Amino acid sequence: MAGEVVAFIYQIENVGDFLIKMLHLNDSIGGPLAINATLIPKESLNLTREGILPETDISVPLSNDVSISGVDSMGDAVFVYSEVVLQAC
Repeated sequence: MAGEVVAFIYQIENVGDFLIKMLHLNDSIGGPLAINATLIPKESLNLTREGILPETDISVPLSNDVSISGVDSMGDAVFVYSEVVLQAC
């Protein structure tokens, strides 16, 4: 419900063949998050943060878009996007 504290839980995995650094996460509900980490190939990172669910985000179903960007060891930008849709119970 609006105004309640919710947990945002993220799992980020480097499925490629190059190291990834300068990670940045953007969550359509939770907002941006700079991640001070470097992921080697096949390494994963779990993050949890708390936030308050604003009134404007209350709709059924609730859609949350998350994108993660970074730079690989070749100097190329990398990007991934995911959408999670939560249905009412």
